[in-house]
Amino acid sequence: MVPCIKSSPSTCRFKSRIKFGKQIKVDYLWVKIIPDMKSTSKKTLPKTYPVTGEESFTMQVNECDVPVYRADNFSKIRMIHLGATRQELDYFKTKSDLDYESLAKMLNVTKATLFNRKENQRFDSSLSERLMALTDLYSYGYNVMESREKFNRWMKTENVALQGRPIDFADTLYGISEIKNILGRIEYGVFS
Repeated sequence: MVPCIKSSPSTCRFKSRIKFGKQIKVDYLWVKIIPDMKSTSKKTLPKTYPVTGEESFTMQVNECDVPVYRADNFSKIRMIHLGATRQELDYFKTKSDLDYESLAKMLNVTKATLFNRKENQRFDSSLSERLMALTDLYSYGYNVMESREKFNRWMKTENVALQGRPIDFADTLYGISEIKNILGRIEYGVFS
């Protein structure tokens, strides 16, 4: 097991690939991997470095909070297989300043599908995967723009590179990929 390195107050990076335990606990768009104690000694367990502030969605991997866009794909896959809950959806909705109509359009479902779920009832894996992709996008956007409000506003503003508003392209995985490409260009100072 590789310990986390605290690179800044708001991120936690890994030295190399992380080995995962067998149990998993999901809580509010976090995935907590509980290490397999048979293969791990207490000396190798990493310390927890909490993410400061609420600007980014986080996942807990190997007891280390990381922004969702930096988390290992296997952690994301496990969360998708478990299924997102209505509570997690509401948390994303609140952070992203979206209404149910916009959120339903981005997730390719009806508003009724979102409303009719009970608080802890899980969605199917296809909707959970789209929610994870959106969470990943918004987490990356919050990091690039360094502000939740700034990124939420940017998503609803016309963009020359996309020839439209980014939020209108977020209903497909290819659209999300294009938005991430533009965010990557912004992050590295390329005009977009």
